[in-house]
Amino acid sequence: MNTQNPDQIRPVSGTPEDPAIDSSFITGKELEAHQLDEAHSSHNLRFLENESKIKSSRASRLIYLGKVILLGQVLSLCISGSSSLVTALTNRKGVDIPITTTFFLYVMLMLVYFTYSMVKHRKRSISNFKSIWYWYLLLAIVDVEGNYFVVKAYSYTSLLHASLLDEWTLPCVVILSVLIMKVRYKLIHYISILICISGIAILIFLDNKSSSSEFKPPNIVLGDIFMIIGATCYAFSNILLEYISRQRPIFETLGFLGLFGTLVNGIQLAILARSELKGIHWDGEIVGYIIGFVSCLFLMYSLTPILFRMSSATFLNLSLITSDVYILLIGIYAFGYSVSRLYALAFVLVILGLVMFNISPKLANKNLNYPKQTEPALYLASQLFNRTNLLQNLTSRTQNIKGKSTKKSNYLN
Repeated sequence: MNTQNPDQIRPVSGTPEDPAIDSSFITGKELEAHQLDEAHSSHNLRFLENESKIKSSRASRLIYLGKVILLGQVLSLCISGSSSLVTALTNRKGVDIPITTTFFLYVMLMLVYFTYSMVKHRKRSISNFKSIWYWYLLLAIVDVEGNYFVVKAYSYTSLLHASLLDEWTLPCVVILSVLIMKVRYKLIHYISILICISGIAILIFLDNKSSSSEFKPPNIVLGDIFMIIGATCYAFSNILLEYISRQRPIFETLGFLGLFGTLVNGIQLAILARSELKGIHWDGEIVGYIIGFVSCLFLMYSLTPILFRMSSATFLNLSLITSDVYILLIGIYAFGYSVSRLYALAFVLVILGLVMFNISPKLANKNLNYPKQTEPALYLASQLFNRTNLLQNLTSRTQNIKGKSTKKSNYLN
């Protein structure tokens, strides 16, 4: 018979032979204390896990924010390069061929992305094309005309002045995002937009004070009108491209944009080819300018849908404000501009506005992921191209209702 006190032989903690604690050898108070310690330890473990998740989420947000801002600045450099090259082509070589230069861009988009769509995803691309072909056509029309008027504007005004007027796209995109995309912005977004616009105001003020350059604009008023028309077309193009690229693959969107853009631009080129290409003495420098211009825009078109998925068309146009600063630096060394040091302040304000805009997410409706159904604000516009499908849908629905009622009456009889 064992006469030992159970308190002397009970295992207080698990051993390798018996790792589990037998609660029958532990008093009620000790068991309660042991369970309380386990609860505290599990709570501390969950707290540490949550804290690590918060830190990782914060780090991932910072990394994501950095990627978005970096991508926006790459696009800003692309637009700066294309603007500078077309200005050099016009001012130094006397070559004004906006339709021809953009035609090569759409041909390149078609050859790369449309070919890939047909080779790798033929059935899917054709099916998607049949459902929203009219959006691709509308996108191509506004994009081609936007490129035409913007490139044409550089023939009548200065590089820096045209780049400033190009910022007219920003308020147009904000208005269209609210009306068409049903986006609701927070107060911080409007404040960040105002900060970016203040940077634009500084640039415009400094541009008006700095008038010395090697190139004297022949017709500033006409150039300003062309630039405003082109910027408005760009706003519609950005909204349509964001809408389509969020619900369709990027390669498919760019492929059909290249296809329809080639057709629309090709028609214009066939009509105006004689007057545009007449009297041009082609040389290596002209070809180099055109290749550089097309390459910059091709890279920009390839990356823009990615930025739309990561952020929005509004953020894109906020990012492109910094192109004015990059164009300024190019203008100083390439075109002899003389400017003030306050441009650094304008650049800082624009970057600050970009960071503030992307810190807080937008408040949008549930259709932000853009299902296949056309959104209400776009419904009326779609009817201009889709009346036949609308009548077919109404007819099929009516037939279904009649069929159900007939089956029900037969069942009752």
